Amino acid sequence: MKDFGFKPLSNSNVIDISKAENSQWRAFVDEFPEMKACISCGACAAVCPQNTSLTKMSVRRTVVELNRGIKPTSDKNNCLMCNRCSLVCPRGLNTRSIFFYLLRNNQK
Repeated sequence: MKDFGFKPLSNSNVIDISKAENSQWRAFVDEFPEMKACISCGACAAVCPQNTSLTKMSVRRTVVELNRGIKPTSDKNNCLMCNRCSLVCPRGLNTRSIFFYLLRNNQK
């Protein structure tokens, strides 16, 4: 059986993604601990003017990819830094910090 780095919860078949060995997510959460509160609702993606089929920009997808240890597919350079994503976030997160982090760490 392939090991994806996730551990099942004790006495359960539920996979706990927070137990994943993911250094990229851990580094991101160490810098922005509030991002653990993200519920991946997609409100940020719904209001993003750059979230089109051409630019493929999505804050939600980027958070999920970081959490899963996948290299983010959103082009960080397409972010307009308009802050619409942060304004609609039901958790009140500064979602722009994701792209600041990716730009600063020169990650794609």
